[in-house]
Amino acid sequence: MNFIGLKKTETGIRKVGVEETVTCSSAAVLFLLDESGSMSGDSIRSLNEAINRFPTDVSANNRFARINIEIAVMAFSSSVRLVSDWAPLGNYSPVSLSANGGTNLEIALEAALRKVKDKLAEGSCNIAHIVLISDGCGGSVKNASREISKMKSEGNLVFWMLGVPGYDTATAQELTKGERLYLLKSGKQFDYSDFITMLASAVIKIQNGNQNPTMQKIPETKRLGGKQNGFNQPTDNGIGGITGSGKF
Repeated sequence: MNFIGLKKTETGIRKVGVEETVTCSSAAVLFLLDESGSMSGDSIRSLNEAINRFPTDVSANNRFARINIEIAVMAFSSSVRLVSDWAPLGNYSPVSLSANGGTNLEIALEAALRKVKDKLAEGSCNIAHIVLISDGCGGSVKNASREISKMKSEGNLVFWMLGVPGYDTATAQELTKGERLYLLKSGKQFDYSDFITMLASAVIKIQNGNQNPTMQKIPETKRLGGKQNGFNQPTDNGIGGITGSGKF
């Protein structure tokens, strides 16, 4: 199946016979993780565990799909750093973040966007995912928001955000426009596993063409109430510990 705005690359087609070809698409998933002081304790410990299980969850969903997925991890507080560079699922090394410092989301997003742009320019993948997990904000996100919207409209980027209790709702709405915005449910003791399991399945579905990476904006009334696609909207009535808006 084809994605709107995506380019076919030679690395994405494997010739089988004279008339038969099998599409072998590739995706890059960049985790942008908040390791500021407010994420200390159970939150950062649980986040480490959840991120490190992502390759296993993806592999479980990818048994019958011909999809190559690479993962990278960046973390931010007052500054931003590359924790784990691009690596295939089988070569992923577990991360161990420790929380301290302030929160500068502006420079974190700028660095993440540069990272995925460079990856897309290599031609080794046809779509990139940025997965932002944070409980705060810091700096202006206007430029990042414009660039995210541009890349999404071109079909090159899928942007996800999981807001940890305490996150800034205005910043989250500006970045996501209400699409693929999820909230960790209060009282779940920072259990990120449900979100990571959902994400692993969604990445495969999007890459297979079963979900549109340039999904339509959800009307305001639907974003703020009621159930849709197995998730409640951003209230504290989440299923499996998370609430969310929109399709995968």
